[in-house]
Amino acid sequence: MGYMPFRLVLASKSPRRADLLRLAGIPFEVRTADVEEIPAQGESPIEYVMRLARSKAAAVPLGDREVILGADTTVVVDGHLLEKPADHADAA
Repeated sequence: MGYMPFRLVLASKSPRRADLLRLAGIPFEVRTADVEEIPAQGESPIEYVMRLARSKAAAVPLGDREVILGADTTVVVDGHLLEKPADHADAA
């Protein structure tokens, strides 16, 4: 039996992450699962994004010779975690 490379699965809906992988010439497939993105009481921003990345990766089924990349990004201003805006007015 010959060498069979691993297949990368991106567990993220982020078009920016997909673009980065494409620009790097890395073949991948996007598979996502719904993961609630709400910070836990007392959770630091670092703990929050790490938990989300792990949760996204764990929620996606994998086949043989597949590896998963889970990721998340958040914005922190003066120690305050900014969540995703509800709409354009909220973002402004």
